[in-house]
Amino acid sequence: RRWFFLLTLLAFVVHWIGVDWEVTGRYYRDEGIYYAAALDINAGQLFPESFIYGHLPYYVYALILWIQSLFSIQLFWLLGIPFTVVENVDVSWILLRGFNTTLGALTTIPVFIVGQRIAGQAAGILSALLIIFTPVYNEISLLIISDVPSAFFAALTMMFVAWLLDEERYGPYLMAGLAAALAAASKYPAGVVAVAIVAIWIFWRVRTRRWSWHLLAAAAVSLATFVAVMPAFLVHSDAVFVGEGKDLLFGFRQYGKRGWIGVMPESNALWYGQQLLAIFGLPELVLGALGWPWLERQPRRRWLWMLPFPAIFLILLASMSMVVKRNLLPVVPALAALLGAGMMGGYAASRRRWPSSRSVRWVTLLVAAALAV
Repeated sequence: RRWFFLLTLLAFVVHWIGVDWEVTGRYYRDEGIYYAAALDINAGQLFPESFIYGHLPYYVYALILWIQSLFSIQLFWLLGIPFTVVENVDVSWILLRGFNTTLGALTTIPVFIVGQRIAGQAAGILSALLIIFTPVYNEISLLIISDVPSAFFAALTMMFVAWLLDEERYGPYLMAGLAAALAAASKYPAGVVAVAIVAIWIFWRVRTRRWSWHLLAAAAVSLATFVAVMPAFLVHSDAVFVGEGKDLLFGFRQYGKRGWIGVMPESNALWYGQQLLAIFGLPELVLGALGWPWLERQPRRRWLWMLPFPAIFLILLASMSMVVKRNLLPVVPALAALLGAGMMGGYAASRRRWPSSRSVRWVTLLVAAALAV
């Protein structure tokens, strides 16, 4: 519990630093899309007609702005103490960014739990350190866009799936389905995390040789949650797939076939590989990806069964027609957990090689922690 608390506190400190960066200029254009959508909802347009982005962030941001309208004077005075605010819209920006920043910090919790479930507490600590000090995750958590909410809910999905590694129960399946729906309702591609639910269901079918209805139950909860969060799917059903450039398939067409000039490298796989190298660093990638074979049998098996989502997600990204760095976000927490657990392979190897030398094992752990930071 002490480690859990300290890591979460550290995450909040790291993520909240700089939340008012360029808040008076509001230079990042995509932020305006979400801000305008939230204002439209509060003005009475309860069901957005654009389906390019998931609607969950729209509704959350609208709720935050409504609360601000109730306490505008108090919030302006309160936030004016630690942050640079000139007008009420600056307060809005800090509140909206603060929501994403908080989710970015809270992502540490599911990442810690996934790493812990795979290879023990030390793996959880390494995984948490990796996500806390990941540059791209910190950078994008300071923006009012959907990538961090989608990544947070994808991480929650992985956490519930990790709870199923020991025992198959309906509760984690249902919660995983709910979290996957919220991830998709934040940003559609993050819904690919549902692959992790399918993988753990297959794991139990292979292990028990028995059929179960857990996967169908998770799918039902997921579908119901998605429709509940995005009621515009029912209200504007005719515009979901044919919306004059605002339909759900807009992003799929752009990324799958067309692309934009300046974001179409010769090799998507190489470009994303370079981004992952910048995000985690070469030692972490090497030790994390190559360390898992050195884990004990059970952690090694768990590591492999948690791999399908990040593997499939990265393959899909590499197959598209253009690249955008923030598209990596939904998979970054899962990769942090897997790399943190994989880095424990060196520790496991040192235990087998020098079973009586505690100093060697401690040095191994400290080196891994230093690399994670």
